[in-house]
Amino acid sequence: MLRRVLLICTTTALVASAVVGLTVTSAQAASSIDARSNFVAVEAPNAAGHRPVYVYAVCTGSSTCTGKATILGQTRSFTWPYSIPANSSGYMTMYWLGDEGNPLPTGLGPAPGVQGTTFERQLWVDPDGASPRQKTITLERRQDKRNLKGTVAGPGFGTRVKDAQVTRWYYSGLVSKRLQTVDVASDGSFDFGSFSLGRNNASSYGYRLSIRAKVDGTEREWFWRGAAGGDTTYGGGKRIDESHFAAVNKLGDFQAPFRYGRISGTLSGSGSSGADVRVIAPPVSRPTAASDLRGLDVPYCANEFGRDTASSGGQYDITFLPVSQLGDDRYLVAHDSSADAGIVTQGGRQYGTCSAALNYSTSSSDDDLIGYGAGGLDADVSANLNAAAHTLTFDSDGTFSSTQDQWTTVREYTPGTKILDQPILKSGYANSAGYVQFAGMRPGKYWVEIGRRVKCSAWYPSIYTDNYAYHDGADRGNERWKTVNGKYPEYDTSYRYGYVAKTPPSGYKGWMYRDVCRADTTGAYQLVTVGNGDVTSNVATSPRGATISGKITRSGGRSNKELLVSAYSTQGVLVMRSAYTSSSGTFVIRGLASGNYRLLVNGDSWRGIGRGHSGTQTKKVTAGGSYSVGTLNFSG
Repeated sequence: MLRRVLLICTTTALVASAVVGLTVTSAQAASSIDARSNFVAVEAPNAAGHRPVYVYAVCTGSSTCTGKATILGQTRSFTWPYSIPANSSGYMTMYWLGDEGNPLPTGLGPAPGVQGTTFERQLWVDPDGASPRQKTITLERRQDKRNLKGTVAGPGFGTRVKDAQVTRWYYSGLVSKRLQTVDVASDGSFDFGSFSLGRNNASSYGYRLSIRAKVDGTEREWFWRGAAGGDTTYGGGKRIDESHFAAVNKLGDFQAPFRYGRISGTLSGSGSSGADVRVIAPPVSRPTAASDLRGLDVPYCANEFGRDTASSGGQYDITFLPVSQLGDDRYLVAHDSSADAGIVTQGGRQYGTCSAALNYSTSSSDDDLIGYGAGGLDADVSANLNAAAHTLTFDSDGTFSSTQDQWTTVREYTPGTKILDQPILKSGYANSAGYVQFAGMRPGKYWVEIGRRVKCSAWYPSIYTDNYAYHDGADRGNERWKTVNGKYPEYDTSYRYGYVAKTPPSGYKGWMYRDVCRADTTGAYQLVTVGNGDVTSNVATSPRGATISGKITRSGGRSNKELLVSAYSTQGVLVMRSAYTSSSGTFVIRGLASGNYRLLVNGDSWRGIGRGHSGTQTKKVTAGGSYSVGTLNFSG
């Protein structure tokens, strides 16, 4: 049964308040109550015919907040008790008893200052042990549900773009989950149905939406971005954390428009026929974690939104690319052919790398990005692959005793990332004088390295006839091609990995395919800029590196021969070097640049699976010096 206490109001008993919140403090209770609601929905009548009204409030302090509250200006005004625990929030429950001739508000959220069919009333709060206060609130009718729906439109819908579906997602932090998937109708519409609003007509949970479809026979998916109130699209993102929320609210159904466009064109010149063509775009929000940056479809730069294989005439056509009603530019066209690779931007301009096309900026607002223009859904991007390709000549000014020291690479340059994390674009051996040329270089910045090989897989002579000590068992049987007993391999796979039939040197029984990086020099590197012409670059001779020597022992009489010992660093500019142990278990690692290195035994898991060892674990060296780590006992 409702408690009804007649409130007798006088102008001196009430203190008007124009602030957004209402805060009252009780000295006795050492707590304060803050009424936060501004818009309050009048609920449907309960069994007694009374319409509840809920005002959200926060109690701050060490004691429970208690008192009475009411809504003034009704034909009959009654007070209702409230009790909210200390340092928590809750609702003050009251009842709307109506005005004469105006029993229930019918409007929703009028513009500020417009009365309409909503009621502005005074909320009166009388806390125990403190003076009463009041604030203005707006009463409106309760809206139970609204629909979440939208439309899909773009070139080729229903023909090239088929079986379209839209998915409603839950997303919070690292957790994402598909909640509901609906088909898109032939007219491009979709509807998830109705969703309940929260108390006082609060918006529903903010869902994320994605669209997927079979595009030219391949399934693709991306996430919706748009205005918080719906009706506007800002394009799409490849990852859910780039999406915007879709929440129904009291003012109407939420309409999520998916719009997509098409980029087509012609690639001319050598290698254009059959070229792999991709439309890529930098992420809307660039990740900060290195692992997330590496995980982009184009590492450290962009995600892929579609791909095609160029026809015999070099034509390509890619659709289902998110389009923003803001008209912003965001795309690049990447091509990779038998002759060359590069990035095409607005107007057919070409660059060597994705980062170069973005002018080495983390922003996606670069003028070179491809867009559709106001209201457009089609763009033509054509380019001559023979244009803007130059020759890079690199001379190290030195002679080398080891072929490993002559290995030369060209890597991408990406600001803020470690050199050795960057993809290798071109590679090859310099001659004995350190001279090498790379053709087909497009404008951009590149790291050119000599003697800095980090993966040196090759065939090496071995004193063993097989590698079954590691590869024994069905789970590793497919690795047996890495062994050649004598001159000829047992498996054709060995040939596919570069084996050439040859007799083992004296004292050896066969060949093993292993990853051993041997060199005498530390290696050298230099940042080179390729502009609109050929480039000649020069770097000083790569200095002779430090050496680390030692001996490997094993318990139980197990072999310590031909164990791989490596020195590696995580500093991003130091290159791993390695060596085999001799017949007596000794080793010498050469060519180390100055720095601190970790020692790893059996890094390729040869002659036993374990990798741990006792003894020296790390060693700091200076190029040109010689260092001993003594005896390392291998536990594998």
